Amino acid sequence: MIETILIKNFRCIKSLQINPAKINLIVGRNNTGKTSILEAIEKYYQLKPHAYKRIVPVPSNFRTRYEMFRYLINVKEKEATVAINNLQLKLYVDDILFEREMKDFLGNMLKIDRNKLDNLTQELRYYNEYYVFGEMLNSKSLFIPKVIVWSILHLFYEEGEIDFQNLSYVSEEIFKMNEIPLEPILSPIKLEETLSKLKSTKLEEDLKIKLDVEKTIKKYEIEKIERFQDQFVIFKDGSAIPLDILGDGFLQMISILYYLIKCKEIALLDEPTAFMHPGYIRKFVEYLIDVVKDKNMQVFISTHNIDLLETFLDFGEDDSFVKDNLKIIRLTRVNGDIRARELGFKEALEESEELYTDLRGI
Repeated sequence: MIETILIKNFRCIKSLQINPAKINLIVGRNNTGKTSILEAIEKYYQLKPHAYKRIVPVPSNFRTRYEMFRYLINVKEKEATVAINNLQLKLYVDDILFEREMKDFLGNMLKIDRNKLDNLTQELRYYNEYYVFGEMLNSKSLFIPKVIVWSILHLFYEEGEIDFQNLSYVSEEIFKMNEIPLEPILSPIKLEETLSKLKSTKLEEDLKIKLDVEKTIKKYEIEKIERFQDQFVIFKDGSAIPLDILGDGFLQMISILYYLIKCKEIALLDEPTAFMHPGYIRKFVEYLIDVVKDKNMQVFISTHNIDLLETFLDFGEDDSFVKDNLKIIRLTRVNGDIRARELGFKEALEESEELYTDLRGI
């Protein structure tokens, strides 16, 4: 479990320390760093250096074609740090070192003469925004999106330095690299990605999760469904509705269930109830509390939703687990710096009106 988080010069956060609980609601007005906290946790686990890998190609982020890792670091600083439970990850950029590491990596993978790689210097400078070095303890790795590595490889193919068979082999080896140990942040814009997995279910794991989602919807009486069938949802009245045309609130609920079933220890949720009406929100909170209990999971949620905060406080009135394990992390800006105030259940009740005002953006 994460007990302490220290973030410095990461995105918009200059310096911030928080001591999370099991269930953490991160609230505040716009541009106070709510999503940046989720990203700091996500990147801490994704960008941990590998003792045996100097270069780690990273899968593309669904929110963008590929990540511009340089901008994880505050634009006014040269490095950022994220420390979880006092173990620090340092993120930094070094263009000269980047060029050297990439040339060594490509030379070893492609068996190309170093003199030919020197001609790549200008091309590599074009990708300077897309890498970052991660350093922890005595290990250091260079992280760069896989799609960028593939683009560089394709340059050699176009110039006739490698043949198609070599390009295919090396690309396949690179795309096998780096299993991410944490499910990426779930946000409303990932609905399409989750739905595509639910519709295809080509993998046995996806089929099992789809069946678990179906069981959960029935158990918590979220909707009166009979089953998922191919790309349709079959309801108890016999109607068959394509997944694509169901309401956004129900699709978001399905996406959250899919995500939480896959999660193991830590869940990162960015505005998870953006499309939900209060009835769905209550079902979501009920299910989330059970998941945290059953899986011993820790959850971080950024939100602007007053109904979500009210529902958690309402559950806390009758559930000692929620009362003991809920923390509201209220973010504010003071003279340009982001500050955090941590509220337990009792304090959150006492200051609920102020919290609601923040969520309204007034």
